[in-house]
This record gives sequence, C-alpha cells and structure tokens, in this order.
Amino acid sequence: MKKKRIFIFSVITLCVLLLCTFLLLSSGTPAKRPNQSPNQRNAGTGTDADGTGDRKDRTNGTRDSADGTGDKANKTGDRLDDTTADQDEPIVSTDRKPARDSNIHVRKSPIALDPKMDTHLAEFCRKAKQLQQDYPHSFLISLPAKGKKVALTFDDGPDGSSMPKILDILNHYQVPGTFFFIGQQMKGFPETIQRAQAEGHVLANHSWSHIRPTDVRSDTLMGEVQRTQDVLAHYGTKTKFFRPPFGLVTKKQMTELIQAGFQTVAWSIDSMDWYFDNPDDIVTCVVENIHPGAIVLMHSSGGPTNRRATIESLPIIIETLRAKGYRFVTLTDKT
Repeated sequence: MKKKRIFIFSVITLCVLLLCTFLLLSSGTPAKRPNQSPNQRNAGTGTDADGTGDRKDRTNGTRDSADGTGDKANKTGDRLDDTTADQDEPIVSTDRKPARDSNIHVRKSPIALDPKMDTHLAEFCRKAKQLQQDYPHSFLISLPAKGKKVALTFDDGPDGSSMPKILDILNHYQVPGTFFFIGQQMKGFPETIQRAQAEGHVLANHSWSHIRPTDVRSDTLMGEVQRTQDVLAHYGTKTKFFRPPFGLVTKKQMTELIQAGFQTVAWSIDSMDWYFDNPDDIVTCVVENIHPGAIVLMHSSGGPTNRRATIESLPIIIETLRAKGYRFVTLTDKT
C-alpha cells in the first residue's frame, strides 16, 4: 500500500513538472503578426511604398514655365503658404520679357532736396523703373549704351522767348536736341517750330494741354496725344515719340499707346531745371549723373524766369560733357 502511494505521488509530481515546463516554453514564443499589404505597412509613416515620401512635386521649383521664368510656386515643397519670397516679384506684361539691365533707371539728384520732394522723386523713380521693366521696348528711360552718347531733350515748348535762345546755343555748338511740344502752344509759334525742324532737331509729342496722364481716363489721354500728333504731322513729323507730362502713365494707357504706335519716353537724368534757380545746380545734376546712353530732361519754355537758369547752364553742360568724350544725339539716333 505504501509503495502504491509513492508511485501515485511520483506520477502526479512528474505531470506537474511536465505541465510547468510546457507553460514556460509557450510563454517564450513571440506571437505571429497578421499578414499586411505593402500600403498597410507604410500607413502613417509619411513615406510612400517606393520610399520616396509624400513630398509631392518637391522638385517643381526647378521646372521652367512657358515664359522661361521658372515655376516658383512649389520651391518650398507642399507648404503652399510659404510664398513670402515671391511677393515682391514685379508683375510683367505677358508678351515680353523684362529688361535685366540694372543700369536702366532714373538717377537720383546728387544735390540734397527737401524731404518731401526727395520722397516724391524716389516714388517716381520706382514707378518709372517698373514701367520700363514691364514694357522694355516701349517705355524708354535711356538709350542703348553703345559708347558715350547723350540725348538732350526739352519739354513744354514752343514759345517765342526762351526756346529761340536754346536753339541759338544748340546751333552754336552744333548739338541736336529733341523737343517735346505741347499741342495747344504750337499754333502761336510756327516760326520757332519751323526753325527747330530746319536745324535738324526732332519734334515730339507732350500732349495737348499738359495734363497729368495718371489723373485722366485713357480715352482722354489718347485724344490729347492724337490731336497733338496731327499738328506735328502738319510739319512733316513722322516719328511718334510721346513724353507724358510728369513722366508716368497707367498700364492701360501704356497698352493703348503701344497699339497706336507710340514710344513713350521718360529720362534717366533730370536736370532739375524746374526746381533749381541756380545754373550751377543744374550743371551738377547733369554732369555728376552722366552715363552712356543718358536721356537728359530739360525745359525750353515756362517757369517764372523764362528758363534763365536752363539757358545759362546749357553751354556749360555741353562743353563739360564734350570734354568727357560724350557726343550728342537725338532719340532717332540708332548708332
């Protein structure tokens, strides 16, 4: 009986040991994961199945757009709100590429001005530069810089007092000029106009009544321009140069001027003869800013002293620039 109990106890002990061993072995085996598709394996990791990531079109910034300027919209990847770098890009006309010559701009006065005028002229320079970039073949600030050449241009004529004196000076030095006439003044001074034409100067358009283009409708401006051009045509003028009074036009006006065949002319150097009464200051404004291809703004009529300072400064400007090796041309000069 005693042996039977020992046997039973041994069997039970052995079974317990086997059970414990089985349990221990089972707990050490890792559980098998269920099968997953390739897309399920990469869900939420931020990468595609091919390992390239979800950076859609990250390389779009290197693609050239149709106009050759490049597609800048996606340079920062898919962060569509990160466009600060492009906010100051100029809006250019779609039919022409912007000029890249940084030398084409209106020069700043070398003489200190009052703060209000300085701010005003800085804004003008910015807007003129923008127009030149938008319409590089139609809005002229300077001539192509092929050597040392300069074009002297005179606004607000004709008249019977100051302009004849300016013609005397130009004739003495054998210097050609370009004269932008106000249409409503032309009827009163046919002799002055005929003399300017006979002496080889270019006659051009400065509107009918010297209106500020940016203050009027396009049809109003174009009416003034065409009316003046009709009078110029009476003197045989075929060129179609238009200088806006105060130097600027709107983009709509610019488009209509182009369609009508006009080249709009500003300037790269302002003699400031409308601002300074001292001839020396006018000379300084021109001579210190001179550059190849310069278009110089001066005036042949008007002013409280009938352009006395302009008349006195002009010989000095001509002699000084010639000494520097410059030759004088008109806007029609292609050399």
